[in-house]
Amino acid sequence: MIARMFHALLYLLFMIILLILLLNLTHYHPQYLLPVLPEGWKPILHAAYVGFGFPYMDIMYFAMILPFLRREKNRPFKRWMFLGLLINGVILALTMIASIMIFGPITSYEKFPIFEAARIIEIGEIIQRVESIFGIALIFGSYENHADALNHQRSSHATIRFER
Repeated sequence: MIARMFHALLYLLFMIILLILLLNLTHYHPQYLLPVLPEGWKPILHAAYVGFGFPYMDIMYFAMILPFLRREKNRPFKRWMFLGLLINGVILALTMIASIMIFGPITSYEKFPIFEAARIIEIGEIIQRVESIFGIALIFGSYENHADALNHQRSSHATIRFER
């Protein structure tokens, strides 16, 4: 039941993120992407160690499940899990690249750069400050994430009890 509800909300979340990325086309500055690795890999690896937890742990969480799927029965499920993992990684990479092209070096100081990108959307005097729409999408996404984690925790405790 949880999966069916969030399957419908997933399309809404994709559309909102795509809308934010498309409405910011005028704010993109590709020159902010250069230079690539000006000081080598060391600062990047240090920053990756510090900031690894927030956006990337969901990808790692689902990637850890993949080896435990049975090959015979769950082959289509495994394919969909890989596809979902790929889509999640692509969307995360696109939002990070778009945030860097919008804000440049100050992107690292923003807690939610895609939310800040939604704040600067302005089309004439009619459509302004659409971050509330993205805020709703953020709430839906975190609700789905927590509901999934609680469901997984409940099912793992039930499995442990039945194994005794």
